[in-house]
Amino acid sequence: MSEKKTYDKSKLIRYYSDSADDSFEHVSNKSPERAWIFALTKEFWNNAFRGKDEGKKIIYVNAGAPVELVYAFGAVPLLLDMVATRTATEPDLAAKYVDAAERLVPNSMCGITKVPYAASILGEMEIPPDAMMYSTVPCDSSRISTVAITKHFGVPAFNLDVPFQANDRGYRYMAEQYREAIPFLEGVTGNKFDPDRFRECAALSNRATELMWDIAKLRMHVPCPLPGLILYANQAIPCMAGTRVLVDYMETQCQMAQFLVASNMSAALGAEKYRIFWMQNMLWSNIKLLSWLEKEFGAVVVMEAFGYQKGPVFENPDDLGQIFYDLARKTLALPM
Repeated sequence: MSEKKTYDKSKLIRYYSDSADDSFEHVSNKSPERAWIFALTKEFWNNAFRGKDEGKKIIYVNAGAPVELVYAFGAVPLLLDMVATRTATEPDLAAKYVDAAERLVPNSMCGITKVPYAASILGEMEIPPDAMMYSTVPCDSSRISTVAITKHFGVPAFNLDVPFQANDRGYRYMAEQYREAIPFLEGVTGNKFDPDRFRECAALSNRATELMWDIAKLRMHVPCPLPGLILYANQAIPCMAGTRVLVDYMETQCQMAQFLVASNMSAALGAEKYRIFWMQNMLWSNIKLLSWLEKEFGAVVVMEAFGYQKGPVFENPDDLGQIFYDLARKTLALPM
């Protein structure tokens, strides 16, 4: 019997990167046909931990940041929400960070923002940002925590002011801010803006969005071809938009769903008896519950409200001006 690995949980990004590697290796050995499910989150945490060693800049972002633009500069966007949802699976860490945050901020502040804030001030986000890039959405808690984290690390920041109205005037207002972000990102990364690289990221983002919608329609099939566990893995989709690894992941997921639908098979653990539509956030603290529901009750979480929203695509990836405009449409289509 192999010894259980121990991790230094005070080095949070390394811990999550190492544990993602271990999970991928474990599943690859035990159930290799399911290993691809863990590939995307593995890539996310590996990039966050190893990016600086590879000469890339780490930019902390919130849910409204234009990750396609960040990737176009060869930088790594570390979505702070991912830190919180991953920490939710670690009760000891989650409690520690929430308690630490509440010594300094109101307890009404969202737990998703308390976690990265507390981990930062405790020195446990051991891969500090080179810069911050955040927007005024989705909520008050996000606006408060991103500014506080920026002040803690003392790094340059670019704040995107998201208007209330999702109309042509609002889109043009946001598009102009993205253009203003270019010299900021050039200064942070040391890389000149490459329009062709940005167009490539937009095209990859489009392909991933199209695949996501194809998969959503395939999940309507009875029985549902894909297990609920994949909905948890899909949380990395928004922060990997514009990358080849996301397209590869989505293509594999789509092909798997198509095969199972054609075979009238389900990937759920047991016969499907009930179909669940999960509103709002998943149970990040206990994802094993999804497989338990399938096995014990034949209850499959077919869809969840955050992971499969059909947002706008880049209508003409060859037109740089249209890309900025459509990037604004994507931001203003976010929940809340």
